[in-house]
Amino acid sequence: LGDDRWAHNLCQRCLLGSIRWGERCPYDNTPIPPIVVCGAMGTGEYVYHEKSAEARRTGGIPCGVADCPGVAPAAEEQRPAIQARPTACARCGTRLCGRRG
Repeated sequence: LGDDRWAHNLCQRCLLGSIRWGERCPYDNTPIPPIVVCGAMGTGEYVYHEKSAEARRTGGIPCGVADCPGVAPAAEEQRPAIQARPTACARCGTRLCGRRG
């Protein structure tokens, strides 16, 4: 697996480990190109990876549908005693609990 702009060759196991530990090359700390990340994973694993990354970036909630890459916005409540409002995935519309973790 490789990209013309990324000069290192890693076995798939090492590449997947590097992706999980920050998407950086273990040799020179350069970012692993997205096309290499996509090529190293199966479809389901890649969708989960992208969905999780988007949820971390936005503070949202990953969609519960396995093949949907969407993220739902978290419901922001000022008082913790109040139940969180439902929210919906921005891609497929699946309704989710709006409470984060």
